[in-house]
Amino acid sequence: EDKKDTLKFFKYRRKQLDIYRENNDTAKIVSSFLDLGFYYSLIGNFPKTLEYYQDALFTSKEVHYKKGIANCFFQLGVMCMNQGDTALALENYQKSLVIYYELKATNLIPDALTKMGDLYGKEHKIAKALECYNKAISLFEKEKLTNWVRNEYCFIGNMYLDNDDFKNA
Repeated sequence: EDKKDTLKFFKYRRKQLDIYRENNDTAKIVSSFLDLGFYYSLIGNFPKTLEYYQDALFTSKEVHYKKGIANCFFQLGVMCMNQGDTALALENYQKSLVIYYELKATNLIPDALTKMGDLYGKEHKIAKALECYNKAISLFEKEKLTNWVRNEYCFIGNMYLDNDDFKNA
């Protein structure tokens, strides 16, 4: 049943993509590429994931769609992180973060900061990790998003646990 649903998803998402292309709707084309890439990553087909993410990035760059470019770098960061390439993941998150700041995308900046904090924590760079998490907390507090603030503190606690610092966790 799951395989049938997955095949249906790909079939309908590709039909949507064709419609978006006919209408030259860049934002939706990029979103479709990213969605397709994400679902390929869920089934473990990373070459296909990368192909769709690169299509999204190329399409975004072609028309200077900055939010799309940033989202592509972010998703590439997730993919690299999942594959264990922390250096490349960090590079992609940093690229997305620069653009998110440029766009003043306060709803997206904390996501990139949190992912960067996670990576720094895995590399035992506690001060860098805390810097990222605390910046995210500050943005969430400014927007009065208390649930997200709470989540960041959980990420900090987990980071300390992963680094065997039980007292701070």
